[in-house]
Amino acid sequence: MSGRGSLDNRAAPQERSVIADRRTEFPVVVHVLVFRTVSGEEQLYLQRRANTQFLAGWFVPPGGHVEGGELPLEAAIRELREETGLKIPALRPRATMPYRTRRGSGINLVFQVQLIAPFDPALPALAEPESADLAVWVPLAALPIPCPAWVQQALAVSGDAPWYVEVG
Repeated sequence: MSGRGSLDNRAAPQERSVIADRRTEFPVVVHVLVFRTVSGEEQLYLQRRANTQFLAGWFVPPGGHVEGGELPLEAAIRELREETGLKIPALRPRATMPYRTRRGSGINLVFQVQLIAPFDPALPALAEPESADLAVWVPLAALPIPCPAWVQQALAVSGDAPWYVEVG
């Protein structure tokens, strides 16, 4: 990585295979915080998960697991496109958040993008209705319930704040 605002998404093939091989052992999950500003109010895009065994009914940003052969930045761009239809060529890293649950440990890598007006009213779209049933834009001060605590923690990371936050 060269600086906080950019990532070099090139890696040797052996580095890519390590990420793929460790998915079940140590999940690497990417999330994308999508922001827009409307009438001076900053808003966050969230989707309510549905028809899933994990966090069904919870409001979360677009995201998912890194797949074999992918780097995290590539996975974040892919997940954003698949879940919302947004084709964003570059994302800014926001936070690295390792976690531990009853099921094991893993890491959330949180990226962000700020949409610039004028906004396309058709995007972001709810592009994967089999895994989410509602999409909302919410003010940062009024996150819907239920929303995972790590979302609020990721929102607190900005400017000179620490980009590494342990959760769980």
